Amino acid sequence: LEIRHRSVRPISAKHAQASRFLQQSHPALFLDERFQTSLVMLAELFKGLPAMLVAALDEIEGMDGTEVRKEWAGPLRQAVVEKLVKEVSAVMARRVQLAQISTLSLLLWMSTMATDLLDPLLA
Repeated sequence: LEIRHRSVRPISAKHAQASRFLQQSHPALFLDERFQTSLVMLAELFKGLPAMLVAALDEIEGMDGTEVRKEWAGPLRQAVVEKLVKEVSAVMARRVQLAQISTLSLLLWMSTMATDLLDPLLA
């Protein structure tokens, strides 16, 4: 069973098998609480991904599907990982930039407030 947002629904045998495989092959990921949000995000990320990839391959001009080979899996997996790292890094960089802007704004506001408070005393 999958428990999500206070609802319980059965999961398919394929999903259960994949979950058992991951839990057996990488038990540390499932025991370490630091990775729980990552696993939830990845589950959401891969929901529907196979159908999207098939549709994307189908849109390539001149490709009828017979060209696809199992050997492509490794390089394509690596490309997905690299893109994931690039996008997560970009999000983190934007967060740092926003935090710096917020800090600068706060410092400017405090400086203005201090000036407003001290000016009458120094006059």
